[in-house]
Amino acid sequence: MTPGCAQLRSRGHDRASLWVLSGNDRALRFYESARWHCDGTQRTDSIGDHPVHEVRYQRSLQPIESVSRF
Repeated sequence: MTPGCAQLRSRGHDRASLWVLSGNDRALRFYESARWHCDGTQRTDSIGDHPVHEVRYQRSLQPIESVSRF
């Protein structure tokens, strides 16, 4: 777990959310490799006169349970 996620967990949070620019495939792959997933929520913000399309990613802050192997 990243230090930021660990800090959120230590403050009692069990989930985290972040927004990623739609179409930023490199960032999407990065977050997905770190156990974040797109929940389907979208929004459009503006930077000046330019619309900015974003998608929301979330992840659990619960530790991964170790799996017993036989």
